[in-house]
Amino acid sequence: MNPRYNPLLHRTRNFASKFSARFIALVAMLVTLTVVVGAQAFAAPLLTEDFTAAPGSLLSANGWTAHSSAGITPIATSAPSLTYAGYPGSGVGNAVTMATSGEDDNK
Repeated sequence: MNPRYNPLLHRTRNFASKFSARFIALVAMLVTLTVVVGAQAFAAPLLTEDFTAAPGSLLSANGWTAHSSAGITPIATSAPSLTYAGYPGSGVGNAVTMATSGEDDNK
């Protein structure tokens, strides 16, 4: 047996290097998870539209701009509004009714 090679010491070093790599991977995963969850906790809606115009009025007549197929099957507001349990804006304002093709609007 080679006096410079100790199998027990060799196994211990391999275990230590595997352990440290796993530990670093675990810490990196936990930091990433914390950043992602923390970023979502402070997220704010980019756009909230309650469609407060009278039912039947066109979006293009209420601050929206038609940018494609203007005037062809325009998008109009309709009543009642959309509801979603637990959402604070549920049941506020109106909704819109759209066809399968026609005008595209943006704000």
